[in-house]
Amino acid sequence: MSEMEKLKQESKAKLAKLRSDFESLKMQAQDSMGDASEQFSQRKEKFEQQANDLESRLEDMKDSGGQAAQDLKAGMQLALRDMQAGFRAAREVLGKDSHSH
Repeated sequence: MSEMEKLKQESKAKLAKLRSDFESLKMQAQDSMGDASEQFSQRKEKFEQQANDLESRLEDMKDSGGQAAQDLKAGMQLALRDMQAGFRAAREVLGKDSHSH
């Protein structure tokens, strides 16, 4: 398996885990009231846009080598980190709301 294929598989697995985690949070958001639920919805929408963009890029990736592969890897890692940060922020929004009841 090429390094590019390995990167694609790892990125898809991480993306699937983030999607699953967001779905769990979505259940909590449905139980939340007002501001936290709205903030979560905004963060979820941004996450979905990022996830769809990443999936599209993963599908379009060619089996590149050398510097192109390293650049793609760095870009994928950055996108996943951004999405993980968005997940943590959404979780915090819900956490703060649940403590205020």
